[in-house]
Amino acid sequence: MSADLREAPASGQTRIPSLDVLRGIAILGTLASNISLFGMSTGIIGTVIQGQAVPGDEALLLALDVRSVMTTLVNGVFLALLTIMFGVGVEIQRQSAVRRGLAWPGRYIRRAALLFVEGAVHFVLVFAYDVLMFYAIVSLIVAFTLRHRAWVIRAVMIGAAIAHVAVTYFNAGPLFAVTSTSQASTEGSVDFLPSQASGYLPTGASPGYLDQVLHRIDPANLPLNRMEFVYILFLGIALFLAGAMLVRANVLVDTERGRRIRFRLMVVGFGVGVPLRLLADYTAIPHLPDSRYLVAPFLAFGLLAAVAGFCLRRPVNGPVRRGLTAVGRTALSCYVGQNVLASVALERWGLDLRPWLEPLGQWADPLAWAVLSALLVALALLWLRWFERGPLELVMHRLLAGRTKTVQPVELVASDGDPSTGGRR
Repeated sequence: MSADLREAPASGQTRIPSLDVLRGIAILGTLASNISLFGMSTGIIGTVIQGQAVPGDEALLLALDVRSVMTTLVNGVFLALLTIMFGVGVEIQRQSAVRRGLAWPGRYIRRAALLFVEGAVHFVLVFAYDVLMFYAIVSLIVAFTLRHRAWVIRAVMIGAAIAHVAVTYFNAGPLFAVTSTSQASTEGSVDFLPSQASGYLPTGASPGYLDQVLHRIDPANLPLNRMEFVYILFLGIALFLAGAMLVRANVLVDTERGRRIRFRLMVVGFGVGVPLRLLADYTAIPHLPDSRYLVAPFLAFGLLAAVAGFCLRRPVNGPVRRGLTAVGRTALSCYVGQNVLASVALERWGLDLRPWLEPLGQWADPLAWAVLSALLVALALLWLRWFERGPLELVMHRLLAGRTKTVQPVELVASDGDPSTGGRR
């Protein structure tokens, strides 16, 4: 496969059919991953730990239920897919700059800075586990790396992947030490439990929105809220660069070379990822690869190849594809918007619908995800009837490129640019 991943000239196609579909899947998938964090008292780290078997458990096979199956399907997969797609966007932006004779990274530095600011605002006002700041930092590292020859890029990508594996296997302490300390400090007490989107909050205080904002920016909570992204820094670099290399190899377009690589990605991604995922999630066999941080990227690459191949074989723009395309074209707005909607719907300071969902038991999270996803798709479709880009994409585009215009209703077709600006170049 290494021969197939040599740098190739950009495809002559002006649009990549699967790009926005993949972004839409990644965005809605991250909502499925995060839905249990809203309005509940288990944080993201607690959720990760609860979803895994612990070596030494007497029961080697965990009970199959709706929640565990949902965790198996989504945990880490769509975060990895979204990370790959951001890498795809960076490479497409680089190729666009080269064709126009512009310096690289040049203006992309400003784009990454704006993304970081948007992520910081999102973190403070909406969601403690924002990924946009992380992506902004990684995108800068990757943007400068992409200036070099293909062999240098591959070396950095492989080195980052090896470093991530080493960190995961031999230095997992930093991620879970904070959790262990927190759990130890609260053992035997019901006054202080981890709260998902807000850092740590006194559960008996019925925290309001301002309480959550203040706790998110409390320096004592920042290490916990940001720890996962420090932990996966090398993974982010590797996945960004892998996405860029896939673009150079024309994996997302209809070429013989692209078909060959897609097939191999599906064989390796699903052939390795699915068995390891099942073993890691449902058995207590020691020394298995970490399900979220090592196995999920395999599944993400397999999913990317499968969706890209399907979109190329079936170009018909049906209702599901139109909905996913709309979310993909407004990816930045939808990522922030889904967290706003989930917070308003499920947090105690909002509509506080969690108690109403409790009678549904383990079906509560899937139902909440389905309703919020349908609402998000409807809003994206409605918005794109009158605008080319999502609301946050319009803001970023205006700051980067000047005045933005309103357009007449447009057909939803896939774009091929950076998700932070709606995919337009």
